[in-house]
Amino acid sequence: MRVLTHLCCGPCGIMALRRLLAAGHEVTGFFFNPNIHPLAEYLRRREGAAAVCRRLRAPLLAADALPRWEQDWEEEGRAALAAYPQPPEIAPCASPRTTRPPPSGSLPPAVDPRFWLRLMAGREAERCPLCQGIRLAVTVRIALKRGFEAFSSSLLYSRHQDHEGIRRTAESLAASSGLRFIYEDWRLFWQEGVDLSRAWGIYRQQYCGCLYSEYDRYARDGGKAWGG
Repeated sequence: MRVLTHLCCGPCGIMALRRLLAAGHEVTGFFFNPNIHPLAEYLRRREGAAAVCRRLRAPLLAADALPRWEQDWEEEGRAALAAYPQPPEIAPCASPRTTRPPPSGSLPPAVDPRFWLRLMAGREAERCPLCQGIRLAVTVRIALKRGFEAFSSSLLYSRHQDHEGIRRTAESLAASSGLRFIYEDWRLFWQEGVDLSRAWGIYRQQYCGCLYSEYDRYARDGGKAWGG
């Protein structure tokens, strides 16, 4: 079965890809993570995902390399808001679907953080399920467009995410799209994934991805990073 697998990073993708490949699936990784800030961090994680795919001989589709109109995720972002309280009006963000050419040197829509930050403003407490839902919805759209039969996500490997919430969201998207959602609890292989990522020299990040999660990480340390 042709499976498009959303990759949140290299270390989390190792066991997801290995298990899917071992099950006989034809797997392609999909790196779409507008939540990763700053840009230097995004690039390090994208390279980590690419390194894992190279080692496992699986193709990688990076969202920021798609045509601008295809990587635009405004529709999924707006649709996801229906489940969350509406804060003050979000300022419009220039859509790459416009007929006007993008400004010279502008970031690809999959990387530009402005729309992601505007969506999360006022919804910081719900940002994780909102963000996860958007990334899964875009994965489904790309999978449908490119002829995949199924989808999955390395988010199911993390011990730090709402595993059951991610599973419910993915199952709902599968039901509405007609795609099959490939589920396995890859947390069971947590230590194996950690050991392999270290042995392979894959970049291991210290926070989930967004600036909010980076702040939370240092706050849990009691401010030691800045001498608090």
